[in-house]
Amino acid sequence: TNVNAANLAGVIWYMQHEVVITDPPKFGIDRILRYKVKTKAPQRLFEKGMNFGTRFAYDSQKCTGPGNCQYEYNKWGYFVGCNNLGDWPYPKFDVHYPGAVWYSLPADGECSGVPTGSDSCTYSYEPAGQILLSDLLAAAPSIRSDGPDDSDYSRNAAKVAVAQALFDKQAHAQPAELRVESVSGSLVNGSIAEKVDGSAPANGSVPESDGAQEGPALELAEIDLMDAACDFNYGAFYRQ
Repeated sequence: TNVNAANLAGVIWYMQHEVVITDPPKFGIDRILRYKVKTKAPQRLFEKGMNFGTRFAYDSQKCTGPGNCQYEYNKWGYFVGCNNLGDWPYPKFDVHYPGAVWYSLPADGECSGVPTGSDSCTYSYEPAGQILLSDLLAAAPSIRSDGPDDSDYSRNAAKVAVAQALFDKQAHAQPAELRVESVSGSLVNGSIAEKVDGSAPANGSVPESDGAQEGPALELAEIDLMDAACDFNYGAFYRQ
């Protein structure tokens, strides 16, 4: 952990714009790993109306901002961060991949089983399949393109669909529409109410899954946006 992650649309945008623009690919990435993730926000963050905090950038497992990462973690707990692509902090322009989301997963928030929402237990994860980058590029070579297709919503959606279809073919993968659980902090008659939401653990050092090939990987977990869209609120988070 101490990595960034994305849903599938976010991964394909990242692949197209940062990974496969060089040969060999950036960071030597050769596959995409999928994970099932459970997340629960620290209570003081949830009380501000958010299940996710700001999405920090992790470079070589070091948090590089924006701002002072440790200050915010001390203030809120080791939250899972998110941002909708097109919104702050980056990229702040239309990426033409509707629903694309990035996440940040601090190592000090990882725990096992169902996360409690304590400062040091905000998420857990387990492997849920993988695809090779070579297979993805063979099936969708336009991901390497740098032209008009990049801003075509329908063609970009087709690229995401190709990646999803490759996951579907993996015998060891979970169902195509992988729903990940997020335990919300809603209080109902004094008890915590559980809700099926979505969240995720994209580049960096990652744990190996059974049968994984050698080389760096890109991590992702599908998020059901109907249940758990990225709800980070800049004003509520920073303007106290």
